[in-house]
Parts: sequence; structure tokens; C-alpha cells
Amino acid sequence: MFGDSGDEIVKQNAFIARSIESNVAGLIISPAVGTTPRHLEAFGQRLPIVVAGREIRGGAFDRVCIEYEKGLTSAVSHLVSLGHRAIGWMGGGSNTATARRGIRTYREVLLKHGLRPTNLWEYTCPPSRHEGYAGMRQLLKVAPELTAVVCFSDLLAIGAMRALHLQGMILEGTCPSSASTILRRHAAPFPRDVEAAYSPMQALQP
Repeated sequence: MFGDSGDEIVKQNAFIARSIESNVAGLIISPAVGTTPRHLEAFGQRLPIVVAGREIRGGAFDRVCIEYEKGLTSAVSHLVSLGHRAIGWMGGGSNTATARRGIRTYREVLLKHGLRPTNLWEYTCPPSRHEGYAGMRQLLKVAPELTAVVCFSDLLAIGAMRALHLQGMILEGTCPSSASTILRRHAAPFPRDVEAAYSPMQALQP
């Protein structure tokens, strides 16, 4: 079974209850924002639960972690090595521990390379295609000097690439780590009747 809570605890709990009714052997869950141990402990007594991605502080759950800091460091450094000096950020701001770690790492890596990001380079939002589309349109408007954007999720990247496509720009995507998706764009003609294909494993070319 596969379900999407839309970051809503009520939907998340309903899906877990349905999984129990369906006699699933176990559940891997990326918890909705605001999930506490109390929300999952009752379910955990009835089926094994593994928490992936976000942390739930205070809970004794098996957990799978992603090395966000390492991934973002690799991603931003990769873009710098390609010659990019104006690199934007799209993703969570301070609503989750993961988001806070992500934007902090993005800023730290740019400073390490002697680059100073501005607030105009950052668009904080939930991870959805709609937000990715809106975020890229906003970044293009307020920070036209950007030549690359780091997206914190594939959903954001898909929406962002759609926005670039509609602007008639050529773009490339890559996912050098499990933590982030890279977008690169430059103002060159792009056929408007062709949809921009997306693969998280595409390679950026200098």
C-alpha cells in the first residue's frame, strides 16, 4: 500500500488505521509536520513502524535517516564547480528540523565558497509541484541573476522546471545525492510545444 498524507496528521492516522485493517506486515512512514510520539505509539503496538526522513523527537521508533547536509554540500559545491555564482534555494524554511538543516547548509556552503546569498535568492515553501512552479516564477521575477536553483525535493523541481519551460528556457536537472535536486537554466529558445522531461538522475553539463 502507498499513501500520501499531504502533511496532514488526520489523513496520516487514517492511512495507518487502514493499513492495520488490511493486515499489512509493516509500515514505512515519513511523518507529517507536527507528528509526535503520541500520534504513532498506539499504532506501533499493532504493527512495526519505521520512521523515514523527518525526526520524531522522544519516540522509540526504528528510523532511516538521510544525510541532508552531505547531499546539499555536494550539490551546491557541484554547481559552484560548474561556474555558477548566483545559486538560489527552494524548499522549507523553519517549519521542520529537516528544512532548517537544509537552508542552513545551503547558506553555509555558499559562504564557504565566498558567495553571499541574499533573501531574494530564497523561496521557502512546502514540497509540492504547485509551490515549485510558483517559487520559480517568483525567483525569476525578483532575482533574474540566478543561473541555478537547489530544490529540496523532486516535487518542487518538477514544478520549477515547468515554470522554466513556459518561459522558453533550456534546463537540465540532476540529483547528485538523495537529499536534493539541482536545476540549471539559461535564457535560450526552447520549443514551447515540447514538455520538459525530468529525471532526478540527469547529469548537468558545463
